[in-house]
Amino acid sequence: RTIGFTDTIEIIPAHRKTEYNRRSDKYATFKNLTPDLKSEIRDELNTYKMREMAVHVESMGNTAF
Repeated sequence: RTIGFTDTIEIIPAHRKTEYNRRSDKYATFKNLTPDLKSEIRDELNTYKMREMAVHVESMGNTAF
């Protein structure tokens, strides 16, 4: 796999928190996960990062397993 970058610079406006509601929906999935399911998702993600995702040697210290 490779990663490519474009030479095109794109500037996108940012908005203050007073300009729109940043709060999550009270019915958002992440708010209704059980501790066991959260742990299962975290374990699956860490397994993927450890076995399949390419991580630069100098970034290994920033990756938690």
